[in-house]
Amino acid sequence: MNQLLKIQTELTTNMLLNLLRNLFSKRNILLVKSNRCYMLVMEQNTLYTIIVHLRYSTLFYNTAFFSLFCLDNSQNQYILYYDFIYKYNIQFRLLTLTTNHAISIQALYTTATWYERECSELLPINFIGSTDTRLLLLPYCSKGIYPLRRSVTFNSIKERPLINKNATTQY
Repeated sequence: MNQLLKIQTELTTNMLLNLLRNLFSKRNILLVKSNRCYMLVMEQNTLYTIIVHLRYSTLFYNTAFFSLFCLDNSQNQYILYYDFIYKYNIQFRLLTLTTNHAISIQALYTTATWYERECSELLPINFIGSTDTRLLLLPYCSKGIYPLRRSVTFNSIKERPLINKNATTQY
C-alpha cells in the first residue's frame, strides 16, 4: 500500500512539474528540485499570475497556501518565499526577488494576511492591495525599526517603555 502511494505521489509530482513548465514556459521561471520540495524562482510580475492559476485553475484544486516569509538579501532587496502544498503532500515554493513593494495575495488566500503583516513589520516591504496594515508583533512605538534587516544591530535598537508611568487613564 505504501509503495502504491509512493508511485502515485511520484506520478502526481511529475505531472505537476510538466504542467507548470507548459503553462509558464514563455515566462522567465527557473525550476529547482531540492530534497524536500520544488522551488520555482521567478520575477515579481510573474508571481501573481502563477498564484492566481494555483487558486482558480481546476488543475490545482487541491493546492493550499501555508506560509510566506521573507529575507533581507541586500540593500533594499528582499527575497519572498511563498509555500504551497499540492495533493499527496507535495510541497513547492515560489521565490521572487523584490524591492520595497510586493503584490498582496490577501484577496486570493485570506491566511496570507497574517504573513504579510509580519513581513511588512519585520522588513520594510509594502504589500500593495493589502487591507490590513496593523502591526502584529512589535509595539506601535517601534515604527520605522525593522529588526530583520541586516543593517540593524542589537545596539541600534533602543529600549522604549511600553507604558508611560506619568500618564493618567480616564474611563
